[in-house]
Amino acid sequence: MKIGGQEIKYTATAGTILLKLEDGTPKASIFYVAYAKDDVGDASQRPLTFSFNGGPGSASVWLHLGLLGPRRVQMGDAGTLLPPPYKLVDNDVSLLDISDLVFIDPVSTGYSRAVPGEAPKQFHGIEEDVESVADSSGSIQLVTSAGPRRNFSLAKATARPAPRAFPAISSSVTECTSTASS
Repeated sequence: MKIGGQEIKYTATAGTILLKLEDGTPKASIFYVAYAKDDVGDASQRPLTFSFNGGPGSASVWLHLGLLGPRRVQMGDAGTLLPPPYKLVDNDVSLLDISDLVFIDPVSTGYSRAVPGEAPKQFHGIEEDVESVADSSGSIQLVTSAGPRRNFSLAKATARPAPRAFPAISSSVTECTSTASS
């Protein structure tokens, strides 16, 4: 992949994080896809951008494959969708040259789900989306880097939640389902 004429090699990781109650009981499984630029001297000095779609009720696929990811769906003039079969192309406007990327699916979107016995509705809503994404971002950071980093959040929403920082959370990482290099 090239951005601004520069070849960018990266590693893609897809996984899940368990959100837990204070007593350690699981309450939801959060799916994410992360991209880290390869051959970086000190990963702790490289920013990490968390991206999620809000609404609430939408997976991160629109920002992932439509705007920010290292590959995107090929579009026609003025951003119109081309007819099938759809194609993925390198994304020369991805942020991957300046920041590692994590795409998070809020609960009940994409592959993220409440665990059996937990009511999915507790995760539905503007503040609920933001809270569950913030809770998962600290654990995802542990999977994607060697230490604390500058974090940024980038969200697309149809409603406007209150600004909120993504704190470092000590939730445990339960599974990293696959990793691949470009």
